[in-house]
Formats: sequence, structure tokens, C-alpha cells
Amino acid sequence: MPKTIYDHRERRSGVIKELIKRDIDVIEKDLKTADYIIQTKDLNNKILNLGIERKSVVGNTSVVIKQKEEIRILPIKEAYAIFKKNKDMEVTGLDLKNKKIGWFNVYDVTKHKSNDIYRISTSPKIKKKYDKEENSVVKLTGGHNVYVFRNRKIIIIPTSELKRGDYMILIPPKLKEINPKPYKSFKEFLKYVQSDSIKNFKLYKKEFKLGSGLHNQKIPEFNKDFFFLLGLWVAEGRYDNLQLTINQKDKLRNKIIERYLKRVFKWYNKTSDAYGMGGKVYYKLFKDILKLKNGAGNKTIPSIVFSAPNKLKAEFIKGYLFGDGYRNLNKNRKNPQLMAVSKSKLLIVGLSYLLFSLGVENSTHQEYKSYNNKRRKYYLLRIKTISLKDFIKKIGQVPTKEIKIQKSVSTKIPYYLKITIRQSLPKLNKKDLKFLYEDLIYLKKGKTKSEKELFKITNKIHLKGKSIKKVYKEIITKVGEDTIFLLHKMYQKEIFLARVYDIKKLKINQEVYDFSVKHAENFIGGMIPFLLHNTTNDFLNSIIDKRLITQLIDLKKHFDLTLLIIEGTENIYEIRNFHPNSIRGMLASIAIDFQVPILYTRNYRDTANLLAIIAKRLEKPRSLPSLLKKRKPLTLKQQQEFIIESLPGIGPILSKSLLKKFKTIKNIINAEEKNLQKVKKLGPKKINNIKKVLEGSY
Repeated sequence: MPKTIYDHRERRSGVIKELIKRDIDVIEKDLKTADYIIQTKDLNNKILNLGIERKSVVGNTSVVIKQKEEIRILPIKEAYAIFKKNKDMEVTGLDLKNKKIGWFNVYDVTKHKSNDIYRISTSPKIKKKYDKEENSVVKLTGGHNVYVFRNRKIIIIPTSELKRGDYMILIPPKLKEINPKPYKSFKEFLKYVQSDSIKNFKLYKKEFKLGSGLHNQKIPEFNKDFFFLLGLWVAEGRYDNLQLTINQKDKLRNKIIERYLKRVFKWYNKTSDAYGMGGKVYYKLFKDILKLKNGAGNKTIPSIVFSAPNKLKAEFIKGYLFGDGYRNLNKNRKNPQLMAVSKSKLLIVGLSYLLFSLGVENSTHQEYKSYNNKRRKYYLLRIKTISLKDFIKKIGQVPTKEIKIQKSVSTKIPYYLKITIRQSLPKLNKKDLKFLYEDLIYLKKGKTKSEKELFKITNKIHLKGKSIKKVYKEIITKVGEDTIFLLHKMYQKEIFLARVYDIKKLKINQEVYDFSVKHAENFIGGMIPFLLHNTTNDFLNSIIDKRLITQLIDLKKHFDLTLLIIEGTENIYEIRNFHPNSIRGMLASIAIDFQVPILYTRNYRDTANLLAIIAKRLEKPRSLPSLLKKRKPLTLKQQQEFIIESLPGIGPILSKSLLKKFKTIKNIINAEEKNLQKVKKLGPKKINNIKKVLEGSY
């Protein structure tokens, strides 16, 4: 059986598992010049190597997942474990071909070890006391791809080619608004609470009483007041003797807390340093149903918040920031910033994703502080000055931390985007951009929804084309289709950009994980929701960065036989803003200039099937193909002419002249050079080439 060798980076592709299922022996190596090598022997027992390059046309990190309408943020290694038990999982992604943001099914989650890991930071450098202190928002392998806005286009590049100053694409998770129902019925929940006791409960219309309880208590209402207190408890609460407690600090703050406690729980008790409330039922609700944990480093945002209506999400955020938020009132700032800090990474990540989903831009990073002579790591969230208007509009003012904003603050287009796009674009409002974005579909076909509206908008951005066809060409060349799409989605608060401040390769070797996602082939992850592409070898992207040419040269240089597999079902002429002739030209060059065969497969399973068939075919003895045309001469003369024509430089006319002069093939072969030169059109150069063929060793 031929040896099938694969590059270690292909371990996560799914192809290897499929090959093993088919009893194909596979060996893992660090291959520099191919993705796969199938090694066999020729008829002379000489080793032959078939080098195969695999491309795609579909194109410890925190991720957001959805299972049965429950949305959670968790480390990707936990998502990996969950997926192995239950493959029903979705992630937020971007179908770039159809310009659609949404939830897409995960069809595989893989892991492998890597020492090719990069740390990316999108926040200004922090003051470090020790070298090991870092300021990263995501860690990725060098081959993992990210989405970047460059030169009026959204492009996919390997992490290793990311540069300082690049703008990475952020996409908030698409959070649905449904009424939160953490249990089927309150009566059923009370039975669960009483499962370890013979005592009964009494259930009234709006209240209940446990058999051992002293007071009637309110049936939990999942309203604004409850979500505000839920956020406050996540910030500063704990479990204490089968009840919930919240710290008390000052009179103004305490008055606000007491007002909420009465509305939510009806009663509470107060000690010198905390409020106690809720009793056993609320304790069970928080601990066992909402799965909230004690301890500052263990706090997370309950999944009920992610699926709640936006007005309840806003109350949760207000409650949390009321407890743990603070204003950056630096005198050098024109406007304050609203900030929060926690020991829990997942809590800050969840808060960041929540804010982004509500249209509020923010940033996160690590922060280090010395406490009791020890250096401790915290996670900081910063609601940017540019987003304060959005925060007040979508979330509202936070009690005791109200913000006043000067009129100079604008959230229309960030400054860093203004300097990279056409200067006149900021003149367009939401309505104009939406029209242009939707009209691009018609413009591709030489039509428009409204010619009057189109020319009115294009005049604003100084595009002077006098026909629909010319206007479309100007939009594509001077503005860029991706720019229109990006600005429209930024105006809608569905896409954001984050500037790369620092990128560094790390000297570590650890497990890395990856999602394979239907339709989108990307997902969001990191401390802020970066759009990450799971495929390392994107075919179209490798044309842009010229990696494909280098890879093909290496293939031809190192292997006896070569093959290129292009994997995917999408139409490669429609996936990106490529001119079709650019793709056709590259395919022609691969086949003709490099003489590398191209085969197409639907997916990784189809690729595995193809590799298995190739390996088994190479196992069989093979007869060499004839170099001569398969035509059968009809007469002896034709056979003689055929043989002489096969000599270099000899055509039909010259072959007949030679046979007429020398009569037989044997005489032609044995003829001296001076006699051959007597034949018209047979010069010294042709005679020399013929002699090389007749007299040269095989």
C-alpha cells in the first residue's frame, strides 16, 4: 500500500479521520512544500512522490455558541467538549458571498497542538512590570485567517501576515429577543425546591409560601427590576446561608438598592455590611437554574440575559455597571469613559459581546495591579467616548454614574475609517447608504431601483458617470462594493472595526481549537467579537497574496508528480470581488504553465475519497502510456513513412524524399552524413539531431 503522508496542519481538516475510516495508512509530518504526499514505486522499483496541494473556496479563545435557543459564551475548549457530546451547535458568522450575518451550523470542531501562535492586541500598550504581562484580545495560529478591511476591500489573510495598523472586522452575535423562561412552571420549580423535604408550599396568584417560611414571597417576575438586580448581584453578590446577599456601601447607593429589593423580593434583611434577600427559592433559582457561581473569578453572564428582550439586556448592563462600573474622569479628557474591571475573563467578554450586540462599541484588555505584594491580572472593559451617545440611547444612564457628553462627539464614521475611504462618503446618511447597498444588486445587471435617486446620491460623492453602467464602474473602482457594504452595516451597528496595535509571535506550544461552519466557514471569537476564518488555505486569497505561485513552484521542484485539489461547492467567480478573468488566468497558468492537474471536490469527505482512490490506484502495476498517436497505417509505405516522420525535424514531405533516395529505412539509418546532406531541406542541424536520437544511450 502506498504511504500517505500529511502535513501536521491538515490534522484538523477532517480529511485524515475519513482516510483512517477507509483503512488508509497515514503518517503525520511537518511538510514544507505540500499538504499531502502519496509515496509509491514505479515499474523500475524507484520511489515516486505525488505532491498534493489542497485549497478551499469556501472559505484558550472565548466563543459564543447557541444550542436549542440557549446562547452561551465559553472557552472554545469547552465548546469542543460539548460538540463531541451533542453536535447540535450554531455560531455567529458572515456569509460574505450573500452578505448575510447570522447563525450557522457547526459541522466539526477540531484541535491540535501548535507552536505557531500569535498574540493580537487592539488596545494601546499597558504599563508592564514584568515581561510575561500581556495585553492581548485574541491568540491565533499563524495559519488561521482573519478578516481585514484594506484598500476598499474585505480580505482574508493569515494571522502571520497581519500588520500593525490593520483594521480587523468585528461582528456582534445575533441575539434574539424572546421572553425568558428558565423553568416550565413555577409550581413545578417549587416541587424541585421541596424535593428533599416533606414540607409543603402554598401557591397564590402573585405570591408563595414555603411550609417552613415566615413570610409570603413574590413569585419571580422576569422584568426590568429583576434584571437590574441580576446584574447588580453578578457584580457584587454572593451566596450566604441559602440566600442571596449584596454588599452595602454608602447611603445614596443603598437607597437605590433598597428600592429595587422591595419591588423584586418584597422583603429583605440588612446587616452591617450586606443585604440578604430572596430566601431558599431565589437561592435555588440563581444557583441551580441560572447556574451563577460564587467568587469574583468565576462570575459569568447568565444565558437568560442573552435571549432576553433588549430592554431587559439593557437593565442587566445598568445593574452590573451600577455595582462594578466607574467613570474615567481624567481631567485631560473632554468626555469621560465608562469602565468596568473584573477578575473573570468570561464576564468581561460576555459584557463586551452584549454591548456590541446592542450597538455600543467597546474595547477590552488585561490590566495588572499589585495587591498585598502580589501582581494580579484583571480584565478591563472600556466603553469608548465615541460610543457614549449610543450607550445612553440604547442602555440609558447608570444610577450614580450618570454621563454628560459634549456635542462635539460624533459616532457617524470613526476617524480611522475616514482616512481610508473616499473623503466624500461621510456626506451620505443611513438612507443613502442603504439605497446604494441594496441597489448594487440591480446595478450589476445594468438596472437601478430609481435612476433619479441613484444620480442624486452619486453626485453627493462626486461620481460623474452619466449612465448606469458607468456609475456602477465608478462605484466599484473609486468607492468599492465592500466599502458600501461595510459602511451600511456600521451605520446599522452590525459590523465594527478594531485597529491592531500590536501583534507578536509567542514561544509556546499548546492545544489550539477550530470550528468548521456551514455556508460561512467563519465564526466570532476573542475578548471582543473578531470574525475569524477557519480555513488556512483559501484559494482566492492565495491568489491575492501570491502564495499560490510560490507553492506551485515548490511542488514542481520537490515532487515527481503534482496535483492541485480545489475543495468546495461555491461558485469561485461569485465568492469575492474578483474579475472572472483573473481566476481563469490563474487556472490556465496552473494547468498550462506549471502543468499541474486540477481536480475539484465538494467537501473534506469528497477530498478523502479522492485521496483514497489515488492511493489505491498507485498501488496497482501500471503500463506506461505510448508517446505515439494511436493510428494504424494501412499499407507498408505508410508504415515506413510513419517511422521516418518520428525522427526529429522530419515531416511528411521530407520522409518521402528520404525513402525515394535510399529505398529502405535501414539504408537511411546507415547512410553517411555527406549522403544525407544531398537530400533537399535536410541540413547539418537536422542530421545532428537525428544522429543523437539514433546513436544516444537510453
